[in-house]
Amino acid sequence: MALILIVDDRATNREFLVTLLGYSGHRLLEAADGAEALQIAHAEKPDLIITDILMPHMDGFEFVGRLRRDPVISATRVIFYTGNYAAHESEALALRCGAIRILSKPCEPQAILSAVHDALESGGGYEPRPLPEHFDRDHLYLVTEKLSTKVSENEQLTELCETAERFVDDVSHEFRTPLTVIQGYCAALNDGLAGPVNSQQQEFLHIVLDRTRDLAQMVDDLLDSSKLRAGSLRVDRREHDVESILAPVRVTLDAKAMANRVRFHEEIEPGVPHVFADAEKAGRVILNLVINAIKFSPEGGDVTLSVRAGESGDIRFSVSDHGPGIAAENLSLIFERFKQVGDQRRSSTNGFGLGLSIVKELVALNLGRVDVHSEVGKGSTFSFTLPIMDWESILSRFIENNAGGVDSDNSISILRVVPKRGVPDDIRSLIVCSSLPRDLVLEIAADDSFLVLGLSSDPVQWVQRLRQPGSYPGQDAIEFDLETIGSWAYPAELEAARAVILENLQEAQHA
Repeated sequence: MALILIVDDRATNREFLVTLLGYSGHRLLEAADGAEALQIAHAEKPDLIITDILMPHMDGFEFVGRLRRDPVISATRVIFYTGNYAAHESEALALRCGAIRILSKPCEPQAILSAVHDALESGGGYEPRPLPEHFDRDHLYLVTEKLSTKVSENEQLTELCETAERFVDDVSHEFRTPLTVIQGYCAALNDGLAGPVNSQQQEFLHIVLDRTRDLAQMVDDLLDSSKLRAGSLRVDRREHDVESILAPVRVTLDAKAMANRVRFHEEIEPGVPHVFADAEKAGRVILNLVINAIKFSPEGGDVTLSVRAGESGDIRFSVSDHGPGIAAENLSLIFERFKQVGDQRRSSTNGFGLGLSIVKELVALNLGRVDVHSEVGKGSTFSFTLPIMDWESILSRFIENNAGGVDSDNSISILRVVPKRGVPDDIRSLIVCSSLPRDLVLEIAADDSFLVLGLSSDPVQWVQRLRQPGSYPGQDAIEFDLETIGSWAYPAELEAARAVILENLQEAQHA
């Protein structure tokens, strides 16, 4: 039996070949890239190498080129197994560097076994001879052409994504208008403004209103999902009391509970500290969680929204129901986009499966955390946190929530925006519109200025984004100075950044 080296940067591809060829009794070696493969080939001198072409750092052509230039292993037989280079030029180049066969992914197992058998039985290895004179030039040309094609494909894909996002936005906005009209007329009829309404008519109107609210919620989910993926969602975090977050959504929640014949309760701990959040986004999270709990609850069931100070200094919002619960194996899936689990929903409650994925992202944008505890047959409790109005806590949450998506070459930057002309609220709106969703915009009461805190791999570009014209209606009436307070490498200068940022944030304590 032969010694065969498998070279592929994808572990699943290597595993497939190792398993398949292992049944034939061959001894298999693996390498994740060309550099590692050259070391193994030089040390082990395999009878056959099966290699991918498109790999990071060193592609298959360069790998085989170096293999042929090493007199110790230059005669090693090679099969290319690839899904990225099927054009005539790449096939010609593969043959010129001495490849015995080119197999295209995906490939039938029997075809792979036959190719390996033929390669091993061909008698002797590849006869060493110098690489063609223009091999490196042709290789470079092929790689450049492939890169150009990929760039073109990515540009087309970006354009298609932008078109799709615009389509979703346009359709969603078009849906909003008739839905608002339907809700308005139904409410007017229900209130008797067009004449007396009997009990059966009132019941029908309640059903229409409830389904219209469901549709409006789905439209909001589509809009939020589209903007979140595009990074264009406007996020304006400020100091709020809990009541200012609950008040705008309470009517909708009460109506939904009544329509589903479910009892809805609130348990608000007295004296709960103020939170730092985008109130509208926090309200959207509460709407999603409570409406979800109501949909899962049986008639006559109870859904409870509780708000209390958490152990870590955050404020915890919890929504509990006594519905069917969620199996443990599904808990890790429910926050994925378009994912719906379980089969115990009422037929009228199906949506897009976006609600909980949006909840997770909106909570993160509000510097909080979301979790769920559930037991099949007993119900579920979904909880999320918001930071209290304390600058040290806010900064810690900001760093924690953003650290997972920050590259090692990113920076933490802080800017000061000093208004010179214009209404303060308009200036704040301009800054919020020009900032990324995860940036913090903070008011300083002492001089009506603003601090803007963000994570960026290019602080200069980050500053230019705030100066970009045309991002806010009436921007011509606004004028401000922009000062860079500091920029620190992440994570090397994190502690130095924290000290300076906190020093500046203390000024905003009474904003």
